[in-house]
Amino acid sequence: MNAAADQSPDLSLFHADALVLVGAVALIFLLVGIAAFLSLRARTRFGAIAGLLCALLLMALLPFWVSLLTLVLVSEPNLSAASSWYLWLTLFDVIHLERVFAAGTLVSGIVYFAFPGTPRARMLRTLACLALLVGIAIIYTVIQLRGYQLIG
Repeated sequence: MNAAADQSPDLSLFHADALVLVGAVALIFLLVGIAAFLSLRARTRFGAIAGLLCALLLMALLPFWVSLLTLVLVSEPNLSAASSWYLWLTLFDVIHLERVFAAGTLVSGIVYFAFPGTPRARMLRTLACLALLVGIAIIYTVIQLRGYQLIG
């Protein structure tokens, strides 16, 4: 038996609009990686710190940048077609994911400036903290989704 045509399908990560959201997150991570790579390859201390600050700024405001990129990448004039990514962005706001990224990025910046070592070693420690931040954010999001009973 076929489902009625007027029923909307359940929210799925495999919907095209949700994939746009995933693409926006991947693009931000790519930009963070480029900024970190340029910071590691910088010849001057100023260049290394500028690259680090760029990477930290991108990570600290990740939910904000992703929402802007998603709005730009969705070319549909009908915003109801982009309901699943809007739902995910609303959920990010409800579970305060921006606070998780801001606090984690602040800790990563403190790690760079507080612990002595060569600039390369300091940068690698900071990147390890950012990678840990992404892992913590994923675990935090899954826990919150389970709390709201959105995943089984």
